[in-house]
Amino acid sequence: KSRGWGNPTSQLTMFDDKPNQHITAQYFWGIDKPEYCTFLEDKPVGTYFIVLSPPAYLIYFLTEDGISTQRVSNLNINSINLSNLPLYAPLKRDDNISIMDLLIF
Repeated sequence: KSRGWGNPTSQLTMFDDKPNQHITAQYFWGIDKPEYCTFLEDKPVGTYFIVLSPPAYLIYFLTEDGISTQRVSNLNINSINLSNLPLYAPLKRDDNISIMDLLIF
């Protein structure tokens, strides 16, 4: 007789076994926060990072004129047509951003 525990194997199929790009892409900083822009202020031109600003991703990047943003369709920087943007150096996410801040459902 079951005591409510059920079959754990059937529940495991709900979870994806592929790497989560929100965690593996070090230039992804999670949900957009106003203070994130300040991390670009002393960086070289071409430095960038990506945030989620629902419903879209935004890329923050530093140009000669200052900090700019642009909507992007996903986190895979190689698959996005950004040839018109000066992107040279991904900015690794700040150590104060927890993994839990990156797990967005």
